[in-house]
Amino acid sequence: MLGEDAHAHQASRYFCLHDRLGYVRQVIDNLAYVKNSYTYNPFGEGFDSEIRENVTNPFMFTGQYFDSEIEEYYLRPRRPGRVGCAHH
Repeated sequence: MLGEDAHAHQASRYFCLHDRLGYVRQVIDNLAYVKNSYTYNPFGEGFDSEIRENVTNPFMFTGQYFDSEIEEYYLRPRRPGRVGCAHH
């Protein structure tokens, strides 16, 4: 759920709709009106002609946070040495 402060006493709520891979495809409001819609290529780049964005949404391709300042997705820290390794 996304929130946007529309007034001091009332905030608008938006909900992300994902596909089977976890990609955010649409953002809807509490009345189910589509506010944002997204179409991506296999590398996570949006097709400009097929993106409509009316509310701020940092969660896009793979449902991960997109940092617009560095133009990269934040995919959470990884723990080196923990995957596929047995430590004694």
